[in-house]
Amino acid sequence: MKVHQHPPFADNRWAWKYPRHAKRGLEPAFFDWVVANADKHDSSWTCVPACWFYNSAAAARKNNVKRLCACEDNEGILRSLDPSVSYFSLSQGDDGLYEDTPPNLTLFCACCTKGVPIPLIYDGMPTCESRSKRYLASFLGRIDQLSRTEEDVKLRRSGNMIGGIGSRSRQLMRSVFAPLVRQGKAVLDDVRGWDAGYLSRYVQVTAESVFCLAPRGYGATSYRLYEALKLGAIPVYISNLGEFVLPWPDLFNWDEFCVLCLDTDLPSLPERLQGFSEAEIKRMQEAGREAAQKLCDLDWVFSQVVATTARGGCRHASSDRQSPREA
Repeated sequence: MKVHQHPPFADNRWAWKYPRHAKRGLEPAFFDWVVANADKHDSSWTCVPACWFYNSAAAARKNNVKRLCACEDNEGILRSLDPSVSYFSLSQGDDGLYEDTPPNLTLFCACCTKGVPIPLIYDGMPTCESRSKRYLASFLGRIDQLSRTEEDVKLRRSGNMIGGIGSRSRQLMRSVFAPLVRQGKAVLDDVRGWDAGYLSRYVQVTAESVFCLAPRGYGATSYRLYEALKLGAIPVYISNLGEFVLPWPDLFNWDEFCVLCLDTDLPSLPERLQGFSEAEIKRMQEAGREAAQKLCDLDWVFSQVVATTARGGCRHASSDRQSPREA
C-alpha cells in the first residue's frame, strides 16, 4: 500500500482524546497502524494517514476555540495531493473534514455522512459482560446536549442545528422510558461529566442491560452503538436522519444484532423492546458477540478499509445507509 508523504505536522497528535477515556482516538490509531502495516496490504489507492480531527485549525476557528495543536492547516496536505492519483483517508470527526476535499480523495468516516461509513470506535474500549441482566434498557450520557453559545443552545433545543443534533430525540427517549425507569426496569442518567467512577457505573449498568439505547448525538451515530456490543448488550440505534448510517451492510446484517429505530417511532420503542422473546434476545446477543469481534477491532476495521479500496468497492455514504423500509 502506498502512503502519501505529507509534512511532519500531520503526525502532530495532541494529548487531548475523544472520548476522554480512550487510549487513542480513531485517527491517531490509524496513523500508527499505517506506519506499522503499510507494506503488508495491497491497494492501488494511496493512503493519506493524517490526523485531521486533531490538526484542524479550521475546526478551531469554526468553534471559536484555540487551535487544537501547534500545526499548519490541513489544507496544506490537501494541496499536496496529485489530482491524477486516487487517495483514501480516515476521519473520526462528527463533521468530517472542515476543509474542501478534492474529488480524488475518498474519506472513510466514523461519525458523519460525507463519506464511506466505518465503525465509531477507539483504542481501549471497555469490556465487561454480565450473565445477569437486571435492566431491560439503559442509557448513561448527555440527554440535554451542552453547547458553546446561546445561539447553539437555541438551535440544539429546536432540533434544527446545522448538521443535525440528537438532543430532541434524547429528550423524547427519556420521556417514553420514564415509566420503566420508575419501575426499576430501565436506567436513564443525564451525565454531564465522565470521571472514572461514572465510567465504571456506565460499564456495569450497560453490561447488566439487555438493550443499550444508542441515540445519535451531534454526529450521525454514537460510540454506544459499538460499546454496547463490547459489553454484551444489544444496541438500539436511534436516528432522526430518516435513515441509519451503518458500515459495511454487505458484510453485516445489522438487524441480527441491533435494533434500528427512527425517532418518530420512539413512543412505541419500550413496548417493542418488551416484545422480544428470550430466544430472539439470545440469538441477537450471540450475533452481537460475533459482530463485535470484527466491528470493534481496530486492526480488522483498518484492514477492511484497505481491502475495500483494493476491491474498488468504495461507495459514498448514501449507498451505505439502511433505509427505514429495509429496517
